[in-house]
Amino acid sequence: MASETSAQDLAILSTEFKALRDRKGHFNGGEHDADVDGYGGKKHKTMEALAKAFGNKGTPATKVLEAMGPPDEIVPKVGASNVGPLEAAGPGAITGGMPGPVIAGGSPGALGAVEGKPYFLIYYWRGRHDYLWFEVDASGDEKINGYGWYAAGE
Repeated sequence: MASETSAQDLAILSTEFKALRDRKGHFNGGEHDADVDGYGGKKHKTMEALAKAFGNKGTPATKVLEAMGPPDEIVPKVGASNVGPLEAAGPGAITGGMPGPVIAGGSPGALGAVEGKPYFLIYYWRGRHDYLWFEVDASGDEKINGYGWYAAGE
């Protein structure tokens, strides 16, 4: 975790992200909302700050989950170094489930590095259109390998 971001700042970012995540914008059935939809808007900046804080190699994936909540999708890594359009993920993409790292009180057997393979935690910025991903390794510890953004780039 980035040392320059205090625990108090991370708590504020976490709360802000969760509130912004629940707001409807153009990409999830609402009207355009600059704070949610805009490049450099509050949601984008908050997600970027959280990614910089928790996206460093070796960070426990549970830290991401504690700060950002359950991912919107979990996608198994299939040979690529990063992810692209989620429609291309096909039937291997996991939505609405939580086979990834377990938070507080879960059993180690429930850890789900998709049968020992690396996977991605996907957090929507603007729906499946643009999103933040964290790559999680296949070790029993489930540590972050890195993060990145997918942007449709229309």
